[in-house]
Amino acid sequence: MADTPSKLHIVLKELVRRSNDYSKRLRILEQRGDMLENRINSLQSFMDEHSKQIQDSVSKIEKIVNKEDVKVSRMEDRLRQIGVYVKKLATTSKVRELEQLLEIYNPLKSNFTTKEEVQRIIEEKMSKQS
Repeated sequence: MADTPSKLHIVLKELVRRSNDYSKRLRILEQRGDMLENRINSLQSFMDEHSKQIQDSVSKIEKIVNKEDVKVSRMEDRLRQIGVYVKKLATTSKVRELEQLLEIYNPLKSNFTTKEEVQRIIEEKMSKQS
């Protein structure tokens, strides 16, 4: 029987050692789990922060694009107005034609006679003939 208590004592020691060993392993696994949870929380907050920044950036870009779109629309309208105005302008041939007409009717370069001069010339001719 003396043999039994010492075997019992050895078995109990082994059970306590294994229990301590399992406890240590469990504690290590819990620590790893806590570290992973912290990393996941860290990553989640990082992602949330960057997601908000990205949304803000996209929002700003959309505003800028909308402003530029309005500017382009205004420019297109203005170009259409200029096109209409240009179509109403005289062509080069029309301007040359007008220049030629002005040259013809320019009193400084042309030899026009006044009504009085014509009457005087007629009277002189009539008086010479009589």
